[in-house]
Amino acid sequence: MHQSTFDHAQPYSLTDYGWDEASEHTFTPHRAAGLIPARVVRAERGSCEAVTDAGIVRAEIPDAAGQANVAPCTGDWAALRSATPHHGPVLHALLERRTALIRSTASRTSRGQVLAANIDTVAVTVSLDTPLRGPNRSC
Repeated sequence: MHQSTFDHAQPYSLTDYGWDEASEHTFTPHRAAGLIPARVVRAERGSCEAVTDAGIVRAEIPDAAGQANVAPCTGDWAALRSATPHHGPVLHALLERRTALIRSTASRTSRGQVLAANIDTVAVTVSLDTPLRGPNRSC
């Protein structure tokens, strides 16, 4: 049997991660198809960790779900196909992103890399041990 959840307990619900009525409305056709809602908390090539109402799971990302411009990232809302006795959960679809934090790619192409999705606040920090440099700085 495939172990789909980690050993730590789930102290929160999806509402604590930002699930709201709009999310539920958007998810309606996925729920009708037997899929479960999840919030991606870590994404890697081929798999992601996601929070569900049942706890944290590791879900497989099939090639179709990981297309270049729609690869899952931290903060995405997803529709997961439940685990079976022979296979773990599978990411079936991503809900439309409300917001996205995007940086340019290392290759400087016009396509950006999404760092996080569906976020409300961003804190930018810099180290104080190195002087800031720029056109308006005397350093």
